[in-house]
Amino acid sequence: MLYWIRHAVLICFLSPIIAQAQILENDSWRVSDQADMWVDTEARANLSQVLIGGSAIDWQIQGSDERSLGFTDAAVWLRMPINRPAWADNVWYLSSRYALLDEVSVYLVDPSGQVVFTDTTSRRLPLAERPVAQRGLHLRVEVPEGESVVYIRIASHSALKPRLDWVSSSTFAAHSERASAGYALLYGAMLMAVFIYVLLGCVMRIWSLVPIGLYFAAGSIWQSVMEGSLALLWPAHWSVPIQLTPFLLFVMAVLVQSYNWILRLERASPLRSFDGVIAGWLVAGLVLAWWMPYELATRLSIITNFASWSLLAFSTLRADQEPWVKRVAVLASVVIYLGGGALIALDTIGAIYIGAFASMAYMITSVPQVMLLTFGGVWVAREQSIRNKQIAQELAEQTDLAASARQASYQAERKFASEVQMMRADLAVIRDESSRDPLTGLPNRASLDRYLKAISSKPIASLSVLVLDLDHFKRLNDSYGHAVGDDALVSVAKVLDRQLGRLEDFVGRYGGEEFIVVLPEAGLLDAESVAERLLSQIRAIELYRGSLPVAVTASVGVASYVASRDGKFDFDKVFEAADKALYNAKTRGRDQASVVPQLATLEGA
Repeated sequence: MLYWIRHAVLICFLSPIIAQAQILENDSWRVSDQADMWVDTEARANLSQVLIGGSAIDWQIQGSDERSLGFTDAAVWLRMPINRPAWADNVWYLSSRYALLDEVSVYLVDPSGQVVFTDTTSRRLPLAERPVAQRGLHLRVEVPEGESVVYIRIASHSALKPRLDWVSSSTFAAHSERASAGYALLYGAMLMAVFIYVLLGCVMRIWSLVPIGLYFAAGSIWQSVMEGSLALLWPAHWSVPIQLTPFLLFVMAVLVQSYNWILRLERASPLRSFDGVIAGWLVAGLVLAWWMPYELATRLSIITNFASWSLLAFSTLRADQEPWVKRVAVLASVVIYLGGGALIALDTIGAIYIGAFASMAYMITSVPQVMLLTFGGVWVAREQSIRNKQIAQELAEQTDLAASARQASYQAERKFASEVQMMRADLAVIRDESSRDPLTGLPNRASLDRYLKAISSKPIASLSVLVLDLDHFKRLNDSYGHAVGDDALVSVAKVLDRQLGRLEDFVGRYGGEEFIVVLPEAGLLDAESVAERLLSQIRAIELYRGSLPVAVTASVGVASYVASRDGKFDFDKVFEAADKALYNAKTRGRDQASVVPQLATLEGA
């Protein structure tokens, strides 16, 4: 009897939830967009208590409000109703975008209150013992047909960031392959960069390059710990120690301070007793990072990094004898670090939320940092090298002035001939490039004028024009960024160029997000068929911003013109008609073609 009473209570609580279940028809989405969240401040509740608690639990609708809860002993519960149709994939993956979570558990509950699936993963598990042997934390969930509710519990002694994705098996496999290839390339580039920096620093005796290269390596390893990809390089039966994170931050602080000391020694500025105190603290931090509580070690390592960069800025400002270009480069790198580091630190402790940017902030800021520090470090060596070359050149000129003059005359003649040849080549390139849009590679309006002049030299029976404009392009740029907008223009241009196979057809970019297609010897029905085919192909464009799909649609205006008896045509009239048809397509709801049948013949107009 108690068994049936318990299940009746669970059904009463679950029924209103199931009624709003998310149908599993998309390939992926963020859990925060669909799930309700409850923060278990004492981290003691289990699934049975959550289910029986019912309306007494203060579930909060997240919407798209992902956030970082900072260092906390609490646990986070997420509740996401789902509904799997019979045709949908039965295997889905719960994927965490933050790899430093102590525990991620998933429970699948059917409408009767039965737990039909459960699994757990953790950063403490070696890669070989995780449910899914991939970078990061992932769980493979077998979803039964029909309605059910997914409950997710997250806990962490590190920063608590409930950043989860719910993806289909095919999408997960594709993302895993791309991620593996991308990280293999990243680690290869990182190792090559470190080797080059250390080698150049030792060979050219520019010792400041050595800590720069090692700093980039330590920062990249730290980033791979945060992303979870270090687990792929770590021994499969060992877990990655969480203390490695603050330890690497202390290593980065040591390398920044070493760079500062090397620059001071190069300008003959002696080290002081205070520098010994700094060195002692850095060595102590490297050791204590493995023994202190993780939260304390992380906070101290972050503060130490800020202090090291601030000391570098202070030392650079005091170096009045240094060239201002070198000083500005070093100070700019300090400003970049302090800005990016402050965002990461505030996101880590839960003061603000900067989303996926938190996991990539180091990679975004490290490249300009390294380049600026490198520029500052090699500036003095560059000036000395230039002076040595000037002295050697003056000595050679004084030793054999006559031979030098003859050589200079010969080189001048060769240079003049080479410049003439290069000028001719450049003019040819400029003529070709001036006829094409630099972004999409399609012909531009200047090329359209030449095309119309060429086809007007011979009689044609009809001429059709399609004017195509991307829908909501400004909104796409504002929402996803101009880089995604440029990708959309390039993708549409490829569709147009690929679909129009006749040599006499013309496709070009008319301006902004507007394209034009000219079809000589094509009637109105042919032009309308081409327009529908282009719209279908544009809808099929796969465009992503990260893992988020971006829809691309367009509207088309179609007009056709039957030439006069002598084969002449009026392009301006047919273009004006197509442009008006485009306006009609926009006003009728977009993502469609509008035809002007009454303007199919214009001889009497």
